[in-house]
Amino acid sequence: MIDPSTLEIFDAAKLLENEEDIADYLTDMLADGNAALTQHALGVAVRAAGMMKVCDKTGLTRQGINKATRPTSKPSFQTVVAIAQGLGLQLQFVQR
Repeated sequence: MIDPSTLEIFDAAKLLENEEDIADYLTDMLADGNAALTQHALGVAVRAAGMMKVCDKTGLTRQGINKATRPTSKPSFQTVVAIAQGLGLQLQFVQR
């Protein structure tokens, strides 16, 4: 029997090593069309990039970013754009 206390919780942020990884991850999550999943993925990306680094680049607080990236939250488009820019990314629309 496996002792649950010996298991490590999976954290996708540990797999995102650079801006390209983050961009690919967010693109994949966004392609699903699930807003809650995309918001969660945005939070994972922020943790991967460094919360304080993103806060400094955006002027948003840690609490503000955490709230905006909760799957149940309804962040403004301006906030989502700011977080993307804080990650060194830009939003782009492409024809499917």
